[in-house]
Amino acid sequence: MSDIKRVVLYKHGVGHFERVAKVNGSSEVKLSFRTEEMNDVLKSLTVYDTGGGSVSSVSYDNKKPVSKLLADISLDIPGAGGQTALLASLRGAEVSVATGSRSITGQVVGVEDRQVHTDSGICHKKILTLFDTEGRLQDFDLDDVRTVQFLDENLQNDMRFLFATVFSSKKQDAKGLKIFSRGEGEREVRISYVVECPVWKTSYRVALPSGEDTTCHLQGWALVDNPQDEDWSEIELSLVSGLPISFLHDLYSPRYLTRKEIEVEREAAAGPVMAQDDLFGEAFEPMAEGAFDGEADLFESAAAPAMARLRSAPVFGGRASGEAVRESAAKVETVTQKVGELFEYRIDRPVTVLRNQSALVPIADGEFEGGKKLLYNESQRAENPFSVVDLKNTTGLTLEGGPVTVYEGEIYAGEAMMDTVGPDQERMLPYAVALDVEVKVERDSYQDSVAMNVSGGVWRHKVAYFQTTSYRLVNKGSEARKVIVEHPLSDAELVDTPKPDSETRDYWRFQVSLGEKSHQSLKVTEKRIVEQTEGFGHNSPGHVLFLIQRLGGQVETRPEVEELKGLHKQISTLEEQVRELKKQLTEMSGDQKRIRENLQALGTTEEERLLRTRYAKQLDTEETKLESLKSSIASLQAQLTKLHGEFKEKAESVDISA
Repeated sequence: MSDIKRVVLYKHGVGHFERVAKVNGSSEVKLSFRTEEMNDVLKSLTVYDTGGGSVSSVSYDNKKPVSKLLADISLDIPGAGGQTALLASLRGAEVSVATGSRSITGQVVGVEDRQVHTDSGICHKKILTLFDTEGRLQDFDLDDVRTVQFLDENLQNDMRFLFATVFSSKKQDAKGLKIFSRGEGEREVRISYVVECPVWKTSYRVALPSGEDTTCHLQGWALVDNPQDEDWSEIELSLVSGLPISFLHDLYSPRYLTRKEIEVEREAAAGPVMAQDDLFGEAFEPMAEGAFDGEADLFESAAAPAMARLRSAPVFGGRASGEAVRESAAKVETVTQKVGELFEYRIDRPVTVLRNQSALVPIADGEFEGGKKLLYNESQRAENPFSVVDLKNTTGLTLEGGPVTVYEGEIYAGEAMMDTVGPDQERMLPYAVALDVEVKVERDSYQDSVAMNVSGGVWRHKVAYFQTTSYRLVNKGSEARKVIVEHPLSDAELVDTPKPDSETRDYWRFQVSLGEKSHQSLKVTEKRIVEQTEGFGHNSPGHVLFLIQRLGGQVETRPEVEELKGLHKQISTLEEQVRELKKQLTEMSGDQKRIRENLQALGTTEEERLLRTRYAKQLDTEETKLESLKSSIASLQAQLTKLHGEFKEKAESVDISA
């Protein structure tokens, strides 16, 4: 018999249990678990004999169903009949039967129902018949039999196993585990293990001050579930939060590996050989050597498939699938401590949770710094702020996350959700909408040029973009209020804006004081600098000059810019000349095409022959002009390429800022 002394419950769904069993000498400690708990138990079980003894082994029920377990033995417990039916089912078993006057050893022949005549009439008796060691049949009235001892040790073990298995099966889905401890004298065996348990939960009550009272009070409770078939009586309870790694691993199921099967090589037995008669009537003579070669081939061919099957047999492999806090009416005291990456609440007094029941366990009760404020967040509610509990955790405990019920004085005021809060950390807990305060939000934006420069063939322009958000707060109530305005946090710079009172992961917080029946405004201006760049490499000289001239001021009169303007003018003039020559080239090509079409249409008359001669001279003249035009265009394009190169080189050397 062992008792639960300590339970540690974890946020990720497991519980660590510590038991103590008192043993004397060589003893065994029995435990019982559900089937689904066995894998965790086998993975985490730890046993320690405190009295100098040792644990020899731990045995546990097999995963086989009861029917399969009982199929391994040749016994069965009759559904009815008790001793009579049991003895009748053990025919042939060696027993020793003791009555008031005698004791006989023999083998069970059977049990029969006999009618016996007595003075009061006919009655029925159960008679046990034995075949004794001297070869005699002896009858015993079972009413007179005091004991029946089974002499076969194997039969005794089978019966013990049978009764234990059938009894344990009466408790649905229960698996037994026995710890065998060897030692001397009385001592304690400590046992610990981990099994799946419901996640423990927390809930809080916050009492805000009313009237002249400025004291804020916090009360915390842990909700603990005991799903087991055993009371947790006067246990030491700890509650741990954190994220340790935990997993399921099947250790309970037996595993088998499929092994390679090698067939036994066999030879065919020799069959009878029949000699044929001599066709000529002569006496039989032994057959010449090699006469059975064909038959030998036949044997080989018959054996070959079997051997081939052996050689090609597949090889299979397998694998089985708190620091103490202020006293309250209940004098709650909780000790907390860091345990590695975890945080532990250790209740400093015994706790009782009955089987298959749940309990509220107090873990915190004391005052905290803070009070009631208003919190405005446009994304949560655009028209009104929320009433919030401004909670600074001065309890000395780490407060695990959970629901919070808020009271103002003795009046229920609302509810909030709180995430985990460490010592001296602060949280805003919204619990109600403050309808007596209204908020209106307006936005405006504009931009301004900050700097512009040209350097290394790249034009750069820095632009400042401004966005102003105006919060107009109106207090319609007869009580002065403090409102915390949350403005979305960004990578922008705040300008012409009050310094934020605090900063969260996602918001700047600004505190605004509102008198009774008054209004107040808060302006938040954000400034972002954006740099625009454009390279000269793929732009035309005209666009490059446009970018440089955007710097304004005296840029136009600078020598390097004047030089670029001159080059641009030359380039523009040459480009115009090239366009004009290309236009002439296109027109002359059209004339030539028309003349060739006319030539093809001429016949062989004298008049047409003269016309063909004239067209030929005209084509020759046009061809000379075309060659001259193409040469001029090529020359101009060469000059353009050179000028573009000079322009690019000089443009990349320009370094001007504005």
